[in-house]
Amino acid sequence: MKQYFKIISFILIISVVMASVCVFGASADSTYTPPEEFIYGDVDMDGEVTVRDATLVQKGVAEVVYLTAVQRYLADTEGEGFSVRNATAIQKHLAGLDTASSVDEVVKMTYTDKFSSKVPEDAEFDYSLILVQTKSNEYEYTLEDFPEFEFDRITYRKPVYANYAICNLYLSEPSRENVLKAIKALDYRANFDIENMIPNYADIEA
Repeated sequence: MKQYFKIISFILIISVVMASVCVFGASADSTYTPPEEFIYGDVDMDGEVTVRDATLVQKGVAEVVYLTAVQRYLADTEGEGFSVRNATAIQKHLAGLDTASSVDEVVKMTYTDKFSSKVPEDAEFDYSLILVQTKSNEYEYTLEDFPEFEFDRITYRKPVYANYAICNLYLSEPSRENVLKAIKALDYRANFDIENMIPNYADIEA
């Protein structure tokens, strides 16, 4: 009987290890592709607004889970800031009690190269820092807010007399090509949460 339990335990351990390897492999090979459109209220971004989105907002407000800048933007259907009121708005919409809400409205994304077009074509430099100006200073950004590109690290500061914040995004492999790739990957964010983004022409360590 003891031998039987040993065999079962061994099989379970192997199964867990293999599952972990599979999950890691899938995440390592996956890349973030910005969607062509978003839906207001679709906080989990599964293509539809459900009660799960309201629950996710509540968890985000309580800091049980981390919601990215994009998710907070989709939750804030009235443009009044991310709060538990967002969950209430989604619940009212689902119950048919609020027909004037922007929940379920589609947000079409535009790609205008707003940021990458600011990099001079004849400029020759080697840098690793990109300065990002956000449209608000409601909360502190982290690397999780920028899944479009694999940045090495981030530093953050909130100006005292301004309604925006500054993020310093660092590249692990500084080069003009990588900087342009990073900026173009984030270009669609001009639709909602990024006001300005330019490369820093001299490496500055925070």
